[in-house]
Amino acid sequence: MSFNLHSFVSQPIASCRPGLLRFLFIGLFMIIGLFSGVVISDETLEDYESQIQATSQALEKLDKEIAESQALKKKLQNAFSNISEKVGERKQRLKSLDKDIHAYNKQLGRLESELAAERAKTQARREALASSIRKMQRIATTSGLKVVLQNDNPAVAD
Repeated sequence: MSFNLHSFVSQPIASCRPGLLRFLFIGLFMIIGLFSGVVISDETLEDYESQIQATSQALEKLDKEIAESQALKKKLQNAFSNISEKVGERKQRLKSLDKDIHAYNKQLGRLESELAAERAKTQARREALASSIRKMQRIATTSGLKVVLQNDNPAVAD
């Protein structure tokens, strides 16, 4: 079994046993005191113990803040994911609408050209009809058709 420093450091302090933690810190300070030649008194041990207790409480508070921050981070990530999904849907919808607009513009252009062709045909028919009417008027003035058309009963006309 190997020692993993990352997993040891990342474990919350609250999961450690407080008695074991105090024992380790007191032992550490005693060893440091022995090697440095300083005599550690009971009063100094109590100071160290109170410092360890304060540090332990501060670490527990930080663990709680980290947990709250991680919960907030997860909530924000979920919201971001939902928003990103909606943005993707909107982009697809816009692409679809752009395609529809392009198709409608193409159809509109085709219909406008058909309308212009039909108007040209109608204008040509009007001109042909006007020309025919003018020709008939010339014929009517120079021939007996005028006499026939002016009578109520064309069968009786001379």
